[in-house]
Amino acid sequence: AGVVVTLAASLHGYENLVYTLQWEMSDGGDWVPVGQLNAVTYSFRLTEALYNASWRIVVNITEAKVVQ
Repeated sequence: AGVVVTLAASLHGYENLVYTLQWEMSDGGDWVPVGQLNAVTYSFRLTEALYNASWRIVVNITEAKVVQ
């Protein structure tokens, strides 16, 4: 506990898409948004309460760009 953890996402193949990113955390219940919208990294200080939490990043594709 007390150490800073940084999660990072690396997206490939999204060059022709318009999208948003949102980190989410769950401690066994619902998924809760955390961090800033569209951030590819998320850092937090590990606590006993977060020790067994799960983390994910949600990619919401809003538009596909036409490639010619």
